[in-house]
This record gives sequence, C-alpha cells and structure tokens, in this order.
Amino acid sequence: MALISKITSAVAFYPIRTRKKPILTKELKPKPGIVALKLPQDTAPLEVGKTYRWTVTVVCNPSKPSRNLFAQAWIERVPLPTEVQPSNTTKDTSTSYCSLSYAKAGIWYDALACNYEKLVQNRNTSDNSWQQFQTLIEEIDLAYLTQQFPRLSLYQ
Repeated sequence: MALISKITSAVAFYPIRTRKKPILTKELKPKPGIVALKLPQDTAPLEVGKTYRWTVTVVCNPSKPSRNLFAQAWIERVPLPTEVQPSNTTKDTSTSYCSLSYAKAGIWYDALACNYEKLVQNRNTSDNSWQQFQTLIEEIDLAYLTQQFPRLSLYQ
C-alpha cells in the first residue's frame, strides 16, 4: 500500500526490487489517496527471509529523471505465523479477524491490506470500517495520516 498526497505529476511505484531488475513497476494516477498494490498472478511470490527494496518516485520531469522525488524503504518477507495460516483462519474468514491476526503477529502491511480491503468493499455503507482503519493506523503510529487526510480517496 502507498499513500499518495496532493500531486500534479505522474507517480511511478517500484515497490519491490532485487539487485537485478524491478519485480513490479506501476504508474499511478496523480490522485491523492491510498493505493493497494498486489503482485501479478504470473509473478513468483517473494521469497521468505529475503529483504526487498521498494521505491515511490514522483516524476517531475520525464526528460530529467535526476529531478524526480523519491522515497525508499526495505521490506522483508517473513514466514506466516501459525495463527494466521489459512487452516487456522477458516473458523472466521472475516477481514476484521484477518487484520487482527496479522496485527497481533506484527505483520503490519498485511494487517493494513486486510483492513483496507474491507474499507473498499464497504465504502458506500455505514458500517465502522473507516473507524477500524483509523484505529489500526493509530496503533502503528501513523495517526498523522488520518489527521492530514481525514477521508482519503480509495482506489486500486
């Protein structure tokens, strides 16, 4: 997932990179909001125990890439804890349970992804999906996001 704030130029998202080449490259619409990204079905899954670099680039001038703005971080694929493996989640497959299970295991990207999926599915209803999402954001010390963007645009 990535947060896109107010921008007027194209955004390129390179979330997962090995030393050889990008595993995924996606151009995003210049629209503020939260973006959920998934690896394509025909892409091999990330290797457990391996660390990957992801990059978000704001393309300021396509003919002068040195002027682009970017942010990078590292993400490690960890083994799925027993308590969140599919055989143990069949008793409750709700996205709330999914999100809580990942959060308890410290797998924040997946906890946010589960919660985000529920939020997108229920965006036109009056359930408490947005409140649950805000609570999770606050728990992982990203409360400034919900303060800066009180009701973010949701798109995939």
